[in-house]
Amino acid sequence: MILLKDLEEMFRLVRKFLLKEGRTKLESHGLNPKGDVSKGFDLAAEEIVINYCRNKRLPVELVTEERGRVKISDSPEYTLVLDPVDGSINFAKGIEAVGFSIAVLPYGKLLLKNVKYALIGNVFSGTVFKAEKGKGAFRNNERIKTSRIEDLSKAFLFTASEASKIRDMLNIIKKVDRVRCLGSASLELSFIANGSAEVLIIMGLTPENFAAAYLIIKEAGGILTDVRGNELPALNMKKGYDILAAGNKKIHKQIIELLR
Repeated sequence: MILLKDLEEMFRLVRKFLLKEGRTKLESHGLNPKGDVSKGFDLAAEEIVINYCRNKRLPVELVTEERGRVKISDSPEYTLVLDPVDGSINFAKGIEAVGFSIAVLPYGKLLLKNVKYALIGNVFSGTVFKAEKGKGAFRNNERIKTSRIEDLSKAFLFTASEASKIRDMLNIIKKVDRVRCLGSASLELSFIANGSAEVLIIMGLTPENFAAAYLIIKEAGGILTDVRGNELPALNMKKGYDILAAGNKKIHKQIIELLR
């Protein structure tokens, strides 16, 4: 059995490491399954979660950004989709926008609609966003709701960090009130759930960045789909997806029309 309190303890342990000795582990360790460079702090943070699961004998398999699949139990009941350092470049450069993201799904059933528990933690502030399917979304144990703003001219938009991708979004950027980019998709998505922003559009985002956010946003009253408004298929951890998240259906529909 695995519970939300297990996810909270994993976050606490990883956060404690990152804010202390993690700051010194900036060395590179080759490429991860996505082809990105793994840093010492990335691997160590994942190892903390892996060891927690082993010590607790949790019936899980982990799917991680740096290691791929790690089976803890011979008969797993759950799959954990994990990114303990979402914003590795930020962390390495001392930019304090780094998320911890973990989603719990029934073993092998990698569809977003199957996410049972989800947690996103802000490594530097300690803020926790979490949800259990059917029981609402919470920020530090206070229930949250997405934004009801339906006018794009009043909306805040989170989008990609790469300049080339931002240029492709200019027709939408011109219509919103403000644009933000933190370099940590899980944190940006948590602000959609919290009602602090109305829209997020990121192209080529891999599942460990948004699997947890999907449930938190849904439980808060929002929507997360692909950029055509469709539900995402079974998750491929090596594949990048074009993601659209919105606080409500009306603003979601407006963005889809502009993206066409």
